[in-house]
Amino acid sequence: MRPSTAPVPPPGTLGRLLAWNSVYGQHVLNELRAGGELVTGDDLECISPLARQHIHLRGYCLSRASVGQVMSDTVLCRVWLLCGRRVVTVCGHWKRPGCMPMGDVASSESDHVPVEPVVYRRALEGLVSDGIVDLHYERLAKAKDIDSYAFPRLARSRIAAVYARVERGERELVAPRLSKRDYDLGTARRSNEVAIFEGERPVLITAEHATAHYRRDGDWVLRRKAPDVGTAGLGYALHKSTGAHLMTMRGCQCGDANYQEEHVFKDVMARLIVERGITQVISIHGMKAGKFNDFADERAYDVLLGVGPSPHPASIRAAERIERIAARFDLRVATNEWFVKVADDDPLAVEVNPDGTIVFGGFHAPFYTTRACAQRVAEENGLELGAVQVELSDLFRLLPSDVRRARRKRLIGTYVGYRLLQRAIEG
Repeated sequence: MRPSTAPVPPPGTLGRLLAWNSVYGQHVLNELRAGGELVTGDDLECISPLARQHIHLRGYCLSRASVGQVMSDTVLCRVWLLCGRRVVTVCGHWKRPGCMPMGDVASSESDHVPVEPVVYRRALEGLVSDGIVDLHYERLAKAKDIDSYAFPRLARSRIAAVYARVERGERELVAPRLSKRDYDLGTARRSNEVAIFEGERPVLITAEHATAHYRRDGDWVLRRKAPDVGTAGLGYALHKSTGAHLMTMRGCQCGDANYQEEHVFKDVMARLIVERGITQVISIHGMKAGKFNDFADERAYDVLLGVGPSPHPASIRAAERIERIAARFDLRVATNEWFVKVADDDPLAVEVNPDGTIVFGGFHAPFYTTRACAQRVAEENGLELGAVQVELSDLFRLLPSDVRRARRKRLIGTYVGYRLLQRAIEG
Protein backbone atom coordinates (compact mmCIF):
# COMPACT_ATOMS: atom_id res chain seq x y z
CA MET A 1 0.00 0.00 0.00
CA ARG A 2 1.33 3.40 -0.90
CA PRO A 3 2.11 5.49 2.17
CA SER A 4 -0.02 8.62 2.44
CA THR A 5 1.84 11.82 1.56
CA ALA A 6 -0.90 14.13 2.81
CA PRO A 7 -0.42 15.00 6.49
CA VAL A 8 -3.36 14.30 8.76
CA PRO A 9 -4.12 17.17 11.16
CA PRO A 10 -3.66 15.94 14.74
CA PRO A 11 -6.25 16.75 17.40
CA GLY A 12 -6.18 20.38 18.46
CA THR A 13 -4.56 21.60 15.26
CA LEU A 14 -7.21 24.21 14.47
CA GLY A 15 -6.95 25.63 17.95
CA ARG A 16 -3.20 25.95 17.58
CA LEU A 17 -3.58 27.70 14.26
CA LEU A 18 -6.10 30.15 15.69
CA ALA A 19 -3.74 30.84 18.59
CA TRP A 20 -0.91 31.51 16.19
CA ASN A 21 -3.02 33.88 14.10
CA SER A 22 -4.27 35.90 17.02
CA VAL A 23 -1.23 35.96 19.32
CA TYR A 24 1.98 35.25 17.51
CA GLY A 25 1.04 37.14 14.37
CA GLN A 26 0.70 40.30 16.44
CA HIS A 27 3.95 39.47 18.25
CA VAL A 28 5.76 39.29 14.92
CA LEU A 29 4.39 42.67 13.81
CA ASN A 30 5.33 44.29 17.12
CA GLU A 31 8.85 42.94 16.88
CA LEU A 32 9.28 44.12 13.30
CA ARG A 33 7.98 47.58 14.11
CA ALA A 34 10.22 47.79 17.18
CA GLY A 35 13.15 47.06 14.92
CA GLY A 36 12.30 49.97 12.65
CA GLU A 37 10.68 48.00 9.87
CA LEU A 38 7.90 49.70 7.89
CA VAL A 39 4.83 47.44 7.91
CA THR A 40 2.30 48.66 5.35
CA GLY A 41 -1.40 48.06 5.06
CA ASP A 42 -0.74 45.81 2.09
CA ASP A 43 1.49 43.65 4.29
CA LEU A 44 -1.25 43.38 6.90
CA GLU A 45 -3.70 42.21 4.22
CA CYS A 46 -1.24 39.49 3.24
CA ILE A 47 -0.97 38.07 6.75
CA SER A 48 -4.70 38.14 7.41
CA PRO A 49 -6.11 34.61 7.84
CA LEU A 50 -8.97 35.74 5.59
CA ALA A 51 -6.67 36.33 2.63
CA ARG A 52 -5.70 32.73 2.00
CA GLN A 53 -4.78 29.51 3.75
CA HIS A 54 -1.40 30.88 4.70
CA ILE A 55 -0.72 28.21 7.32
CA HIS A 56 -1.01 24.53 6.63
CA LEU A 57 0.78 21.33 7.46
CA ARG A 58 3.24 21.66 4.58
CA GLY A 59 4.52 24.89 6.10
CA TYR A 60 4.59 27.37 3.20
CA CYS A 61 5.07 31.07 3.83
CA LEU A 62 2.84 34.11 3.60
CA SER A 63 2.41 35.68 0.18
CA ARG A 64 0.68 38.55 -1.58
CA ALA A 65 -2.33 36.58 -2.79
CA SER A 66 -3.77 39.33 -4.99
CA VAL A 67 -0.87 39.39 -7.47
CA GLY A 68 0.92 36.16 -6.61
CA GLN A 69 4.10 37.93 -5.56
CA VAL A 70 6.20 37.15 -2.54
CA MET A 71 5.72 39.89 0.01
CA SER A 72 8.60 42.00 1.29
CA ASP A 73 11.33 39.80 2.77
CA THR A 74 11.31 41.64 6.09
CA VAL A 75 7.75 40.56 6.87
CA LEU A 76 8.04 36.88 5.91
CA CYS A 77 7.38 34.28 8.59
CA ARG A 78 8.17 30.57 8.21
CA VAL A 79 5.88 28.21 10.05
CA TRP A 80 6.37 24.54 10.81
CA LEU A 81 3.63 22.57 12.50
CA LEU A 82 5.38 19.59 14.07
CA CYS A 83 3.66 16.45 15.27
CA GLY A 84 0.69 18.44 16.67
CA ARG A 85 2.78 19.34 19.75
CA ARG A 86 4.03 22.84 18.98
CA VAL A 87 4.27 25.50 16.32
CA VAL A 88 7.87 26.46 15.58
CA THR A 89 8.02 29.83 13.87
CA VAL A 90 11.13 31.22 12.25
CA CYS A 91 11.05 34.97 11.64
CA GLY A 92 13.54 36.56 9.29
CA HIS A 93 14.51 36.83 5.66
CA TRP A 94 13.37 33.88 3.61
CA LYS A 95 12.94 33.29 -0.08
CA ARG A 96 11.18 30.15 -1.13
CA PRO A 97 13.17 28.41 -3.94
CA GLY A 98 11.38 28.95 -7.20
CA CYS A 99 12.14 27.94 -10.76
CA MET A 100 10.69 29.05 -14.06
CA PRO A 101 8.62 26.38 -15.85
CA MET A 102 10.84 23.67 -17.26
CA GLY A 103 9.19 24.01 -20.65
CA ASP A 104 10.56 27.52 -21.15
CA VAL A 105 14.03 28.04 -22.57
CA ALA A 106 16.17 30.16 -20.29
CA SER A 107 17.28 33.53 -21.60
CA SER A 108 19.94 34.18 -18.99
CA GLU A 109 22.55 32.24 -17.07
CA SER A 110 20.40 31.94 -13.95
CA ASP A 111 16.87 31.45 -15.27
CA HIS A 112 16.74 27.74 -14.47
CA VAL A 113 18.49 27.92 -11.11
CA PRO A 114 16.12 28.58 -8.20
CA VAL A 115 16.86 31.47 -5.86
CA GLU A 116 19.09 30.19 -3.08
CA PRO A 117 17.17 29.96 0.20
CA VAL A 118 18.42 32.21 2.98
CA VAL A 119 17.67 31.55 6.65
CA TYR A 120 19.34 33.80 9.21
CA ARG A 121 20.79 32.97 12.61
CA ARG A 122 17.49 33.40 14.39
CA ALA A 123 16.23 30.38 12.49
CA LEU A 124 18.71 28.16 14.29
CA GLU A 125 16.91 28.73 17.58
CA GLY A 126 13.97 26.75 16.22
CA LEU A 127 16.01 23.91 14.77
CA VAL A 128 16.95 22.39 18.10
CA SER A 129 13.38 21.50 19.04
CA ASP A 130 12.44 17.89 19.59
CA GLY A 131 9.93 18.14 16.75
CA ILE A 132 12.61 19.05 14.20
CA VAL A 133 14.86 16.24 15.39
CA ASP A 134 12.03 13.70 15.37
CA LEU A 135 10.95 14.75 11.88
CA HIS A 136 14.50 14.51 10.54
CA TYR A 137 14.98 11.04 12.06
CA GLU A 138 11.74 9.93 10.41
CA ARG A 139 12.85 11.40 7.07
CA LEU A 140 16.21 9.62 7.25
CA ALA A 141 14.58 6.35 8.25
CA LYS A 142 12.22 6.47 5.27
CA ALA A 143 15.09 7.29 2.90
CA LYS A 144 16.92 4.14 4.03
CA ASP A 145 13.94 1.79 4.23
CA ILE A 146 13.12 0.00 1.00
CA ASP A 147 9.70 -0.97 2.38
CA SER A 148 8.62 2.67 2.75
CA TYR A 149 8.27 2.95 -1.05
CA ALA A 150 5.22 1.98 -3.09
CA PHE A 151 7.07 0.55 -6.08
CA PRO A 152 5.09 -0.72 -9.07
CA ARG A 153 5.10 -4.45 -9.61
CA LEU A 154 8.74 -5.46 -10.03
CA ALA A 155 9.93 -8.35 -12.20
CA ARG A 156 11.26 -10.29 -9.22
CA SER A 157 12.67 -13.04 -11.43
CA ARG A 158 15.08 -10.46 -12.92
CA ILE A 159 16.21 -8.68 -9.78
CA ALA A 160 19.00 -11.10 -8.86
CA ALA A 161 20.29 -11.24 -12.45
CA VAL A 162 20.42 -7.45 -12.75
CA TYR A 163 22.19 -7.15 -9.40
CA ALA A 164 24.74 -9.77 -10.47
CA ARG A 165 25.45 -7.83 -13.68
CA VAL A 166 25.89 -4.55 -11.79
CA GLU A 167 28.21 -6.24 -9.30
CA ARG A 168 30.24 -7.85 -12.07
CA GLY A 169 30.71 -4.50 -13.77
CA GLU A 170 31.71 -2.81 -10.50
CA ARG A 171 34.32 -5.49 -9.82
CA GLU A 172 35.75 -5.49 -13.35
CA LEU A 173 35.98 -1.72 -13.63
CA VAL A 174 36.76 -0.21 -10.24
CA ALA A 175 36.57 -2.55 -7.21
CA PRO A 176 37.94 -6.08 -7.73
CA ARG A 177 37.19 -7.13 -4.14
CA LEU A 178 34.15 -4.88 -3.84
CA SER A 179 35.78 -3.32 -0.80
CA LYS A 180 35.85 0.33 0.25
CA ARG A 181 39.64 0.18 0.00
CA ASP A 182 39.46 -0.63 -3.72
CA TYR A 183 38.15 2.74 -4.81
CA ASP A 184 41.44 4.68 -4.72
CA LEU A 185 43.52 2.65 -7.17
CA GLY A 186 40.60 0.79 -8.71
CA THR A 187 41.73 -1.23 -11.71
CA ALA A 188 43.81 1.57 -13.26
CA ARG A 189 47.26 0.75 -14.62
CA ARG A 190 48.14 4.43 -14.97
CA SER A 191 46.93 7.75 -13.60
CA ASN A 192 43.56 9.04 -14.81
CA GLU A 193 42.85 5.94 -16.90
CA VAL A 194 39.52 6.13 -18.72
CA ALA A 195 37.51 3.01 -19.60
CA ILE A 196 35.42 3.23 -22.78
CA PHE A 197 32.77 0.77 -23.91
CA GLU A 198 31.21 1.65 -27.24
CA GLY A 199 27.66 0.69 -28.11
CA GLU A 200 25.11 1.04 -30.90
CA ARG A 201 22.63 3.45 -29.32
CA PRO A 202 23.48 7.22 -29.60
CA VAL A 203 23.39 7.57 -25.81
CA LEU A 204 26.45 8.10 -23.63
CA ILE A 205 26.57 7.11 -19.95
CA THR A 206 29.36 8.61 -17.85
CA ALA A 207 30.54 7.65 -14.35
CA GLU A 208 33.46 10.01 -13.77
CA HIS A 209 33.20 9.82 -9.98
CA ALA A 210 33.15 6.03 -9.85
CA THR A 211 36.46 6.07 -7.95
CA ALA A 212 38.00 8.43 -5.40
CA HIS A 213 38.96 11.79 -6.90
CA TYR A 214 40.69 14.97 -5.75
CA ARG A 215 39.60 18.58 -5.71
CA ARG A 216 41.30 21.74 -4.44
CA ASP A 217 39.58 23.57 -1.61
CA GLY A 218 39.47 27.32 -0.94
CA ASP A 219 43.05 27.20 0.37
CA TRP A 220 44.21 25.46 -2.80
CA VAL A 221 44.84 22.22 -0.89
CA LEU A 222 44.08 19.01 -2.78
CA ARG A 223 41.39 17.09 -0.91
CA ARG A 224 40.21 13.54 -1.46
CA LYS A 225 36.57 13.25 -2.47
CA ALA A 226 34.69 10.06 -1.74
CA PRO A 227 33.78 7.87 -4.74
CA ASP A 228 30.21 7.55 -5.98
CA VAL A 229 30.24 3.82 -5.41
CA GLY A 230 28.08 1.66 -7.63
CA THR A 231 27.94 4.11 -10.54
CA ALA A 232 30.47 2.22 -12.70
CA GLY A 233 28.65 -1.08 -12.23
CA LEU A 234 25.31 0.58 -12.93
CA GLY A 235 26.66 2.14 -16.11
CA TYR A 236 28.10 -1.23 -17.17
CA ALA A 237 24.76 -3.00 -16.71
CA LEU A 238 22.96 -0.27 -18.66
CA HIS A 239 25.54 -0.49 -21.46
CA LYS A 240 24.97 -4.23 -21.73
CA SER A 241 21.17 -4.03 -21.74
CA THR A 242 20.55 -0.87 -23.80
CA GLY A 243 23.53 -0.69 -26.14
CA ALA A 244 24.47 2.76 -24.86
CA HIS A 245 28.10 3.89 -24.78
CA LEU A 246 29.84 3.98 -21.41
CA MET A 247 32.76 5.98 -20.03
CA THR A 248 34.14 5.74 -16.50
CA MET A 249 37.30 6.49 -14.57
CA ARG A 250 39.06 3.27 -13.55
CA GLY A 251 40.86 4.80 -10.57
CA CYS A 252 44.19 6.36 -9.56
CA GLN A 253 42.68 9.80 -10.21
CA CYS A 254 44.82 12.91 -9.84
CA GLY A 255 41.96 15.39 -10.15
CA ASP A 256 38.24 15.63 -10.74
CA ALA A 257 36.84 15.15 -14.22
CA ASN A 258 33.52 16.71 -13.27
CA TYR A 259 35.08 19.80 -11.68
CA GLN A 260 38.10 20.65 -13.81
CA GLU A 261 37.33 22.47 -17.03
CA GLU A 262 40.22 20.68 -18.74
CA HIS A 263 40.53 16.95 -18.15
CA VAL A 264 41.40 13.90 -20.24
CA PHE A 265 37.94 12.46 -19.52
CA LYS A 266 36.28 15.44 -21.18
CA ASP A 267 38.65 15.26 -24.15
CA VAL A 268 37.76 11.63 -24.78
CA MET A 269 34.06 12.34 -24.28
CA ALA A 270 34.09 15.22 -26.77
CA ARG A 271 35.63 13.03 -29.44
CA LEU A 272 33.10 10.25 -28.80
CA ILE A 273 30.14 12.64 -28.99
CA VAL A 274 31.20 13.98 -32.38
CA GLU A 275 32.32 10.69 -33.92
CA ARG A 276 29.30 8.67 -32.80
CA GLY A 277 26.63 11.38 -33.10
CA ILE A 278 25.54 11.15 -29.47
CA THR A 279 22.09 12.64 -28.79
CA GLN A 280 21.81 12.02 -25.05
CA VAL A 281 24.28 12.06 -22.15
CA ILE A 282 23.44 10.73 -18.69
CA SER A 283 26.10 11.54 -16.11
CA ILE A 284 25.55 9.19 -13.15
CA HIS A 285 26.55 10.36 -9.69
CA GLY A 286 25.74 9.38 -6.14
CA MET A 287 24.45 11.24 -3.11
CA LYS A 288 23.84 10.30 0.49
CA ALA A 289 20.32 9.37 1.46
CA GLY A 290 18.37 12.04 3.32
CA LYS A 291 18.82 15.20 1.20
CA PHE A 292 16.05 17.75 1.83
CA ASN A 293 15.44 21.46 1.29
CA ASP A 294 12.68 22.16 3.78
CA PHE A 295 12.71 21.22 7.46
CA ALA A 296 9.03 20.33 7.11
CA ASP A 297 9.66 17.82 4.30
CA GLU A 298 8.22 14.41 5.13
CA ARG A 299 10.43 12.66 2.60
CA ALA A 300 13.98 13.19 1.45
CA TYR A 301 15.01 13.34 -2.19
CA ASP A 302 15.81 10.02 -3.85
CA VAL A 303 16.95 11.51 -7.16
CA LEU A 304 18.27 14.99 -7.94
CA LEU A 305 18.78 16.10 -11.54
CA GLY A 306 20.96 18.89 -12.90
CA VAL A 307 20.54 20.47 -16.33
CA GLY A 308 22.52 23.66 -15.80
CA PRO A 309 21.37 27.28 -15.57
CA SER A 310 20.74 27.63 -19.30
CA PRO A 311 19.77 24.17 -20.56
CA HIS A 312 19.08 23.06 -24.10
CA PRO A 313 15.41 22.12 -24.69
CA ALA A 314 16.55 18.52 -25.23
CA SER A 315 18.05 18.50 -21.73
CA ILE A 316 14.81 19.85 -20.29
CA ARG A 317 12.83 17.11 -22.03
CA ALA A 318 15.26 14.45 -20.81
CA ALA A 319 14.96 15.68 -17.21
CA GLU A 320 11.17 15.78 -17.43
CA ARG A 321 11.16 12.20 -18.74
CA ILE A 322 13.31 11.01 -15.81
CA GLU A 323 11.03 12.86 -13.38
CA ARG A 324 7.96 11.10 -14.79
CA ILE A 325 9.64 7.69 -14.56
CA ALA A 326 10.86 8.37 -11.03
CA ALA A 327 7.32 9.31 -9.97
CA ARG A 328 6.08 5.92 -11.18
CA PHE A 329 8.57 4.28 -8.85
CA ASP A 330 7.38 6.47 -5.95
CA LEU A 331 10.73 8.28 -5.85
CA ARG A 332 11.00 11.92 -4.78
CA VAL A 333 12.80 13.81 -7.54
CA ALA A 334 13.59 17.41 -8.43
CA THR A 335 15.61 19.28 -11.05
CA ASN A 336 18.13 22.06 -10.25
CA GLU A 337 17.12 21.96 -6.60
CA TRP A 338 18.80 23.34 -3.48
CA PHE A 339 19.21 21.24 -0.34
CA VAL A 340 20.21 21.85 3.27
CA LYS A 341 23.83 20.85 3.91
CA VAL A 342 24.42 18.70 6.97
CA ALA A 343 27.68 17.52 8.48
CA ASP A 344 29.21 14.38 6.96
CA ASP A 345 29.60 12.71 10.35
CA ASP A 346 26.32 13.88 11.90
CA PRO A 347 23.14 14.00 9.78
CA LEU A 348 21.46 16.14 12.45
CA ALA A 349 24.13 18.86 12.45
CA VAL A 350 23.25 21.65 10.04
CA GLU A 351 26.19 23.45 8.41
CA VAL A 352 26.22 27.18 9.17
CA ASN A 353 28.08 30.05 7.49
CA PRO A 354 30.18 32.50 9.57
CA ASP A 355 27.34 35.03 9.34
CA GLY A 356 24.89 32.55 10.84
CA THR A 357 23.05 31.58 7.64
CA ILE A 358 22.28 27.94 7.01
CA VAL A 359 24.42 26.48 4.23
CA PHE A 360 22.59 25.22 1.15
CA GLY A 361 24.12 23.11 -1.60
CA GLY A 362 22.74 22.38 -5.03
CA PHE A 363 22.96 19.87 -7.87
CA HIS A 364 22.64 22.23 -10.84
CA ALA A 365 25.42 20.77 -13.04
CA PRO A 366 26.86 24.21 -14.02
CA PHE A 367 29.40 25.20 -16.68
CA TYR A 368 32.41 23.20 -15.43
CA THR A 369 30.69 19.80 -15.20
CA THR A 370 30.87 16.90 -17.61
CA ARG A 371 27.22 17.44 -18.43
CA ALA A 372 27.83 21.08 -19.42
CA CYS A 373 30.92 20.13 -21.43
CA ALA A 374 28.88 17.62 -23.43
CA GLN A 375 26.26 20.29 -24.10
CA ARG A 376 28.87 22.75 -25.39
CA VAL A 377 30.55 20.18 -27.63
CA ALA A 378 27.20 19.29 -29.19
CA GLU A 379 26.26 22.92 -29.80
CA GLU A 380 29.65 23.70 -31.34
CA ASN A 381 29.21 20.80 -33.76
CA GLY A 382 25.57 21.43 -34.63
CA LEU A 383 24.23 18.42 -32.71
CA GLU A 384 21.01 18.35 -30.70
CA LEU A 385 21.90 16.69 -27.43
CA GLY A 386 20.14 16.37 -24.09
CA ALA A 387 22.50 16.14 -21.11
CA VAL A 388 21.43 15.44 -17.53
CA GLN A 389 23.44 14.89 -14.37
CA VAL A 390 21.66 12.27 -12.25
CA GLU A 391 22.33 12.05 -8.50
CA LEU A 392 21.10 8.75 -7.07
CA SER A 393 20.61 8.14 -3.36
CA ASP A 394 22.81 5.35 -2.03
CA LEU A 395 19.71 3.25 -1.39
CA PHE A 396 19.46 2.77 -5.17
CA ARG A 397 23.10 1.97 -5.88
CA LEU A 398 25.35 -1.02 -5.28
CA LEU A 399 27.41 -0.56 -2.12
CA PRO A 400 30.72 -2.24 -1.17
CA SER A 401 30.45 -5.60 0.55
CA ASP A 402 31.97 -4.20 3.74
CA VAL A 403 29.09 -1.71 4.12
CA ARG A 404 26.31 -3.21 6.21
CA ARG A 405 23.06 -3.59 4.31
CA ALA A 406 20.58 -6.46 4.17
CA ARG A 407 20.82 -8.46 0.95
CA ARG A 408 17.14 -7.97 0.11
CA LYS A 409 17.55 -4.20 0.41
CA ARG A 410 20.70 -4.34 -1.73
CA LEU A 411 19.01 -6.29 -4.52
CA ILE A 412 15.76 -4.32 -4.71
CA GLY A 413 17.38 -0.89 -4.33
CA THR A 414 20.00 -1.55 -7.01
CA TYR A 415 17.34 -2.94 -9.33
CA VAL A 416 15.10 0.13 -8.96
CA GLY A 417 18.03 2.47 -9.72
CA TYR A 418 18.86 0.38 -12.78
CA ARG A 419 15.26 0.30 -14.04
CA LEU A 420 14.85 4.06 -13.60
CA LEU A 421 17.78 4.81 -15.92
CA GLN A 422 17.08 1.92 -18.29
CA ARG A 423 13.61 3.33 -18.98
CA ALA A 424 15.04 6.82 -19.38
CA ILE A 425 17.50 5.59 -22.00
CA GLU A 426 15.08 3.38 -23.89
CA GLY A 427 12.33 5.99 -23.76
